[in-house]
Amino acid sequence: MLMSNSDIFQTPTELKLDKLSFCPTNAKGLQEWVSNLSILQLGNSSKELFNALLEISELKCPEMLRFDLIQILHPTLDNVLGSLEKHFFNQGLITNDRSDQIIELAMLLRSHFAKIYIDISKRCNTQLSIQKFSLFAFNQKKSLQTARIVSTYYALQQLSLLLYQQHLLYSTPLFGQWLIAHQLIECAIKNNFYQTNINQILDTQHPLQTITQAYSQLVLLEILNTHQIRPSEMQGLYLCSFDWAKLVHVLPKETTLSRYIVDTNKDYPPVFNINQSSLYKPTIYISTQHLLDHLSETQTKKSGYLSRNEKLFLTPALHFHIHNLLTTNTERRHERYEYSAQLQICFSLSVAHFYLSKGKNFHETLDLDTNYQFHNESSFINSMNSNIPAEINTAKVLDREAKQIYPAEVLDISVNGYRIKWNGVAPS
Repeated sequence: MLMSNSDIFQTPTELKLDKLSFCPTNAKGLQEWVSNLSILQLGNSSKELFNALLEISELKCPEMLRFDLIQILHPTLDNVLGSLEKHFFNQGLITNDRSDQIIELAMLLRSHFAKIYIDISKRCNTQLSIQKFSLFAFNQKKSLQTARIVSTYYALQQLSLLLYQQHLLYSTPLFGQWLIAHQLIECAIKNNFYQTNINQILDTQHPLQTITQAYSQLVLLEILNTHQIRPSEMQGLYLCSFDWAKLVHVLPKETTLSRYIVDTNKDYPPVFNINQSSLYKPTIYISTQHLLDHLSETQTKKSGYLSRNEKLFLTPALHFHIHNLLTTNTERRHERYEYSAQLQICFSLSVAHFYLSKGKNFHETLDLDTNYQFHNESSFINSMNSNIPAEINTAKVLDREAKQIYPAEVLDISVNGYRIKWNGVAPS
């Protein structure tokens, strides 16, 4: 399963299989195969699903059949990916080999899941643009148009989930990931299906109903997450983005409210709309003014105005973070000054404590075994985790890699802090 996905989104998948190896090459055969798959055995089922995903993507068949086949796999893939992601959601930043393997598997599954929908969308678009359909081929043309619309929607949906996964892991997007997202929305705008209601076509209940809303969610996940929020807040941001995506306007023309711009020929997320270089030629303009108005109103109206997700996840801190991003100018406000120094950096509060206390762990300092006749938060958490053997907690704190200290070089300084240069390989 170790595959290079450096150019996965920009290289078309080669069609080289005449039939599927694991079941008959039709919808009924695949449904029977999926129904016999044991999701409880996560390792085996993940491997089998990944293999099925690859074979369907390489199958020589009409795109409508490929779309039907991947739709049959879709719910099971979602369940398996949800189970895999639980393994690394809200975990420590220091990972072991098994965690790394789970992360790599989840990334591969998600990226190939998106890729198959991207391929269907591109091939349908190519056929529609070069093939001349007779009056009698009306149904074939209609089927190709439907497959193009729906596969574009699902491709953007999976790209949003992939970006969310990358944010949770503090990793960077894959090569071509943003470029393909821009190409998908550009094609939808050009062929005028970017506002088509997906739920009416498929008779589904998706919270995001159009390709524009699916793209808007992807944009929001990027512009509202500046790596200054915790994984729990990232989850809140993702869930609230289903409500907020409907308040974002994606347009092919600039207006006075176009806060962000996109050059669809560049593999880069939307940028702030201000004095870009002549090499940057925007073709998509994004307005977040309605979202800002909504967030401002939530501070003055009763809580009944908030959606269910906003009530659960829009904390004062997250609200301040988002409101600040949507109102302030992204240009530098403070001058940088030359400054040089060497910094010693370690990660996590427990590691900093270990060095500052000259080699003590948290539980030694807190002396939790002493009866103080009151409950503090630490002892309460300790009692919650009392069923976990003490040596496991201790081992996690004293992990050699976690205790590593890294040297870094200060390049310059401003009112808000240092700009530093990292030396050597960045830690996992």
